Amino acid sequence: MRKNKYEVFISCTRQDRPSARELAKALKSKGVSAWMESRTQSEQTRNDEMEKALRHSNVFLFFLSRAFLTSTWQHFELGVALSRAAITPDTKIIPIALEPMSKKSLPGPLRHLKVIDANKISSDQAAERVVQMLEEVPVST
Repeated sequence: MRKNKYEVFISCTRQDRPSARELAKALKSKGVSAWMESRTQSEQTRNDEMEKALRHSNVFLFFLSRAFLTSTWQHFELGVALSRAAITPDTKIIPIALEPMSKKSLPGPLRHLKVIDANKISSDQAAERVVQMLEEVPVST
C-alpha cells in the first residue's frame, strides 16, 4: 500500500534543478511527495533509486526549457512516462514550462497536454496548479 496518494517523479535537466527543488518543497508543504535525482548519491545508488522511482510513480512532472528539448536523458524519462500512461490509464504527465515555449517546439506527445506556465508565477502557485491537476477526474469516453 502506498504511503501517499500520488507518487510523483520530477524530470529536469541539471540547469533546471533549482526550480525543480523549489517546486518539490512547495509540493511537500501541500502533502505531495516527489522524487527527483540527487547529485549527492553515488552513481549506482542514484541509478537504482531512479529506476525504483520510475517504476513506482503514477505522476510525472516534466520541467520544460530549451535544455529539456535537447536532453536525451529527459526524453528517455518521457518515454518511460508515456509507456506507463499507455498501460496504466491513471498515470498523469504534467509539463511545467520554465520559460516561454510554443506548443510546436514541444515533443509531439506533450503538445496535447495542459502545460503549467511557471514562467511568471511562484513555486507555491505552480504547486497549487499541480495539486489541482492531480485532483481532476478524467472524463470518461
